[in-house]
Amino acid sequence: MQKKKTYRTYEHWKELLNSASEYATSVLDENGCVYKWGPVARRLTGYSAKDILGKHYSIFYTKADIQKRLPQKILLRAARRGLCETEGLRVRKDGSLYWASGMIATIYDNTKKVRGYARFSRDATKDHQMKRQRDEFLGIAAHELKTPITTLNLYAQLLRERMLTSRDKENLSTLREIEQQSTRLVKLVNDLLTMNAIEAGKLHLRDGEFDICKSASKVAERMSAPSGVRIDIKSPRFVKVRGDVDRIEEVLVNLLSNAIKYSRNERKIIIHITKQKGKAFVAVEDSGPGIKKEYHRAIFKRYHRGGQTGGVAGFGLGLYISAEIMKKHRERIRVKSKPGKGSTFYFSLKLAK
Repeated sequence: MQKKKTYRTYEHWKELLNSASEYATSVLDENGCVYKWGPVARRLTGYSAKDILGKHYSIFYTKADIQKRLPQKILLRAARRGLCETEGLRVRKDGSLYWASGMIATIYDNTKKVRGYARFSRDATKDHQMKRQRDEFLGIAAHELKTPITTLNLYAQLLRERMLTSRDKENLSTLREIEQQSTRLVKLVNDLLTMNAIEAGKLHLRDGEFDICKSASKVAERMSAPSGVRIDIKSPRFVKVRGDVDRIEEVLVNLLSNAIKYSRNERKIIIHITKQKGKAFVAVEDSGPGIKKEYHRAIFKRYHRGGQTGGVAGFGLGLYISAEIMKKHRERIRVKSKPGKGSTFYFSLKLAK
């Protein structure tokens, strides 16, 4: 009886595979060897059913991916989750490469034992090329914009200092608005450049030792001046850590920028720095609207804004970039938040020895 149910499961996938006209489709057994081979798969890869049946599906992967055991890791992920999306370079029978996009779905029997996998794949080379061209354009545009916008921001800061000295309050208010908007532009350009580096796999760290308290103070002073928001720092006088000082300050800018945007009623933000078990913990606490628990993981994805836009401008890049920078440091950024209770974003860094 059990075998019959398992057979019907395979028949179900076979029918689905034959109807998927846009995708190269195949069924793998529990070990990852090709069990069924769809007609589109032959056109895409150059392999006939006779060529491929019984062979491991890693034959479609590059040597570099095989050395990393990527095909096996994908199957393990699919077995755990039931479905795994895939994207990357693949190899045709003639050795030519193409960019593939698709998914692998796990086939279970009635005892929830893995019996195989259904594989869907399509040629996404043109889509990938267009995305790469778009990213290159964004990178060039951001580089071209960075110099004039940074210069504008510096001049605005200089004029603000002069007006403070001369007590020109009327023009000082206007200038603060100019400085605030130019600061937003500088941040946006920097975010685009960093995101471009992340997507291209070129986000590199310059490892060193620095005082995280000094960095937090510098960033807080820079962020509070144009916004008029009070930022308090509760920390020891000196905490030396390891990491890329510029990238960590970029994380602080992103966290404080979000805190300032979402703390409009209570214009007070606190940076906490503590030491524990060989690490420094840095937390940015605000008294904004808070974030629902269902969004706590999603907000670190690109373009995600946690369902609380509230008329606040932004592309949803700051937390994504911050999370990627912390990954490079082999650390994580986390959030504690409840609706109406504000939010606290925190991360850790290894203490310098």
